[in-house]
Amino acid sequence: AIAILYDNPNPVAGHSWSRYVATVVSRLLRHFPRPERGVEIVMASNLPGASGMSSSSALVISIALGVLAMTGFPPELSFTRERFAGFAGALESGADFEHLKGDSGVGTKGGSQDHTAILCAKQNDLGLYSYFPVISESSIALPKDLAFVVASSGVKASKTGNAKKKYNLASERATHIVQLWNSVNESSHRTMGEMIGGSDFSRDRLREILSFQPDSMILWNRFLQFDRETNIVIPSAMEAVRSSNWASFGQFVDESQRMAGEWLGNQVEETQFLARSARESGAVGASSFGAGFGGAVWALIPQSDVETFTSVWKKAFAKKYPGRMGTATFFTDHPSRGVFIYGTVLPGW
Repeated sequence: AIAILYDNPNPVAGHSWSRYVATVVSRLLRHFPRPERGVEIVMASNLPGASGMSSSSALVISIALGVLAMTGFPPELSFTRERFAGFAGALESGADFEHLKGDSGVGTKGGSQDHTAILCAKQNDLGLYSYFPVISESSIALPKDLAFVVASSGVKASKTGNAKKKYNLASERATHIVQLWNSVNESSHRTMGEMIGGSDFSRDRLREILSFQPDSMILWNRFLQFDRETNIVIPSAMEAVRSSNWASFGQFVDESQRMAGEWLGNQVEETQFLARSARESGAVGASSFGAGFGGAVWALIPQSDVETFTSVWKKAFAKKYPGRMGTATFFTDHPSRGVFIYGTVLPGW
């Protein structure tokens, strides 16, 4: 157990995860009225830590909702789930949110994807969202005869620990690309998505701009990964699900995994092996997820084959990486509803 004081919301020595709690409490106290009394929060989780399964984002959201509940949810917090997902992402990263000024956050420069999944997920649905701001673009019902088998590789990737520098570098490269484009074209885009959507955008022009940088190929590959993933792979994979073209779906997911390894550069050999061996073992599609540099892989499987597939997949991984089996975890999951507050109904939720 730890205690974070409203008067001095600092992390507790010996409890690295308390950085998230202190960060959330500190920022909420800057933006909103101080709660009249304290809040006791009890948590339990069956997710493996530092595995790319968004446990840190779940912690941020839980703390934020718990503290805000003690204020009666101030009127300025009449957020929809999508808006609150953007706000929760800003709490973690330290980014500004609308008129609310940011800070250093927990030290990682992430977005709002994890928070959106936690808050906005719907039972048996695959959702497509755009970000900055968070907007629901579409959703598709996942056939009930399919299930996700998830494998944690056992390679720990703490976003505020061993993986922070590499994780932030991927984010910083994206920011640098936009800054270079803006400086040459006198524009003010905030993200690569905005840059690509600009009326003046040209991929050939961007490549020319990047060619003058010492790490030009790294930056170009970073752009290519984002551009193709966002504008081709994800829409095509969603359309394949909609039309039940599972061969096409698997091919686009394979491409996404390849780009993560070759262009984004956030994979380790264990996650690459898990994705590849899942496909070889009969998965409709398989991909790593999370911040990378460790973490986990999902595989989409016919429900009737889950038990056999999981056994084969697990044995293949154990044979290749016996030293990881002490921390590797395999389990089955299905798309489910997002977070809810027991006994409370918020406007827009």
